[in-house]
Amino acid sequence: YNPFSNSNLKNYFDRWFLKFLYSSAHGFIANSRDTLSSFRQFGILSNSTRSIVIGNPVIPNNFTSIMQQPVSHSWLINKTSNVIVSAGRFVPVKDYSTLLYAFSIVRRTLPDTRLILLGDGDERPLLEDLIGRLSLVDHVSLPGFKENPCRYFYRSDLFISTSLQGR
Repeated sequence: YNPFSNSNLKNYFDRWFLKFLYSSAHGFIANSRDTLSSFRQFGILSNSTRSIVIGNPVIPNNFTSIMQQPVSHSWLINKTSNVIVSAGRFVPVKDYSTLLYAFSIVRRTLPDTRLILLGDGDERPLLEDLIGRLSLVDHVSLPGFKENPCRYFYRSDLFISTSLQGR
């Protein structure tokens, strides 16, 4: 199915509807130059609409060696418990406070479980305070930003990505 083809009436109305939807857009993110070009060529997206191309990520040939690089975190070197890892900016939209509350519930059933939050940001003091209030100081680690978080994911038992919906 290609809404850009002129082969039938349905495609014509699909293109009209897309043009109507995108006419009020303040910006547009495309996953390739060809996608952006098609949206402009068929009049769905105005040339004046601010746009950017953010390509799909490419896994490098050496990805296996990248994720197998050593880590210095003791919980991952000599694993004696389950380790959960999350990575991101410490900002409200990442909603790490909900993750910490959820983790405190998990620990009731799996008391040997540990949580590593990779990253940094304005909410770090709030998260540190919450970790203290939830009595998680010995079970949650905030080692800061890591250039290669994949090596932490590789050695963990679970990776969690949190975010508030719609933001």
